[in-house]
Amino acid sequence: MNRTWSKKVLPITLASALAFEVYHGPLRIVFRQRIRQKKNRKSRT
Repeated sequence: MNRTWSKKVLPITLASALAFEVYHGPLRIVFRQRIRQKKNRKSRT
């Protein structure tokens, strides 16, 4: 692993990971809410 390679790749991976979190963060929240609703329905019956 060259230092120049790591310097180039690390920011790219961090940026992609950040973008992934930004894109999938809201989806996760919605998904969790749906799971909670399903659990609530099961517990009510």
